[in-house]
This record gives sequence, structure tokens and C-alpha cells, in this order.
Amino acid sequence: MTHTQVVGGGLIAMVSTPYVSPLTHYTSGECLWVNPSLPYHSRHLFRLLGYLLGSTVINQCVMDLALPPLFFTALLDPDWRPTIADMISLDPSFQKTVDDVIGWNRSTYEEVLSMEGLSPKRYRKRQEYLSVRVAGTLLLDRAAEGGGAWQFDHIRDGFYTVIPLEAMHKLKVTPLDLRSIVCGSSDMSDRDFNFREVFQVVTDCELRSCSELREAFWETVEGLSVYNKRELLRFVTGVNKLPAPDTECMSIEMPFLPIGLEDHKKDPSH
Repeated sequence: MTHTQVVGGGLIAMVSTPYVSPLTHYTSGECLWVNPSLPYHSRHLFRLLGYLLGSTVINQCVMDLALPPLFFTALLDPDWRPTIADMISLDPSFQKTVDDVIGWNRSTYEEVLSMEGLSPKRYRKRQEYLSVRVAGTLLLDRAAEGGGAWQFDHIRDGFYTVIPLEAMHKLKVTPLDLRSIVCGSSDMSDRDFNFREVFQVVTDCELRSCSELREAFWETVEGLSVYNKRELLRFVTGVNKLPAPDTECMSIEMPFLPIGLEDHKKDPSH
């Protein structure tokens, strides 16, 4: 059974039942990565994922996903190829694989290459073989049988449906910047914070003109416990996770409350 829905910008999302996620938990790296088990006819799911990621930027919200910086490196640069060092930064246990491959004798190494359908003449240097292993593991090997890297191609297509590629280049957004914008900052729920350092705070003229009330307001807010600050954050934004610094505005208004007859006369609605 398949449901078809237009989700915006001419993008057609076909979500099948039962639903299979385009992301999967990469246990060794303790993060999410592209799901390698999905066939090519599921490419619409990757395009939808890209569209949703781009929509978080436009709508100034976050998706609480454990996506590593390397994911956004691949998203921003279609020509990027991960190195062995990149793989180790994502998955420290890959260092053992490197050590094992380097430690194999020649016959063992050539036997492994033969089993994987690789030419010993082409991969005389073990670093080259390891680089192929890295690209294949991260689904970024365009030379792979059947065509590799198509998952990220479709994620990019969906992402740039929302945000033009030229805009990303013009703003010089880095992978770390984009990860922080899309997934929020690396944030622990028990960590203290200052609203005025995280948000771009905008106050109305009435509150700005009343320094005593303004100071009392911030003294009260900053005197809250970490738990109560998080609850206030949840009340204001809908989530208790902090956004990337200076990416969201917080508007504070002091509504006019008429108390007596004279105040009612000042109220422009009367």
C-alpha cells in the first residue's frame, strides 16, 4: 500500500506501508547514517528527508537527530570523498580495521581482495583499499557496482528544493554550522544557559523604557534553576533543547493593561 502526497515545492513524497526509515542507527559511531538496506526505488524517501532537513532551516526549528558532521559534509559537497581519518573520527573502532589490514601478510591481503572482487594490481597500496572500504561503508563510492552515492544525491535534491545551493555558498555555511542549525547545538539538558546569550532578544518600547521592570524580569529569569529554565524554554519554543546561538529571535512584549479610568482613556482601543 502506498500513500502519495504533495508536500511542497512540487515535491512528491510516496511513503509506503510498512514505512522504512531512510536513516539507520550506526552503532559503532553512535549516530544516524543513511540506511544502506533501501533499494533505489525508495529514492523518494531520501529526497523527502532532504526536503525536511532544508525546511528546518527555513522555519527556524530543529530536528533532534544524531547526525554527525560528516553527514553534512557529504550534503554540502557532492565531490567530497571521506578519508580514513574521517572514518576513524566517525567510528574510532575502524582504527582496528586499519591495523588489521596493515598487518596482513601479502597472501592474506591478496586473498581478501580476490574475495571482494578487487584486483591486487589495482590496489597494491593498502591505503587505497582502505579508502575504498571507507567510501563503500559510508555509501559514497560512485564506482561501486550498481552505482554508489545515489542516496546522498537524492537527499541533496530534496534539500536544495528548499534552499538554493547558491545561497549556501554565498553564506559560506560550513558542515558544523549546518549541523548546528538543523539538529540544534550539542546540548545537555542539565547544562545551564543564558537566554540573552542564546537568543536574539527583542523587547517592545514599553519594556525598554521601564528599566526597573526590565531588570526585575531578567533577574527573575536568570535566577531560575536549570530545570525551571528548561521548562520555560519548552513553554516558549515547544522544546527544551537550545537552538544554535543567535539563530532564533525571542520577542518579549509588555501588553498594555488598563487599571483605572485614566488608563482606559490612554488605551487606543477605547
